[in-house]
Amino acid sequence: MIALTAPAPNPSAGEAQSSLELSRASSVDVSVYDASGRLVRVLERDLLSSGRHALRWDGRDARGSRCAPGVFFVRAVASGSTAVRRLIRAE
Repeated sequence: MIALTAPAPNPSAGEAQSSLELSRASSVDVSVYDASGRLVRVLERDLLSSGRHALRWDGRDARGSRCAPGVFFVRAVASGSTAVRRLIRAE
């Protein structure tokens, strides 16, 4: 089982933080997608131990460019489970 907390602050003009809770060690993929479903940035792609793991997104894409304001989604996938949270980027 996985649990993904809502990003805060939300809306965010800078860094947004959330956390991922794993009930057991798992291979994890946590990524940010835009409203069209395009991958913006990978936040975590690794084998993580059980417990709580901090996540941070600085509002930049994979190339380091600031993302325009809009609606984004943080998606976490681990052990066949998926959790998604909405994040709004403000100016």
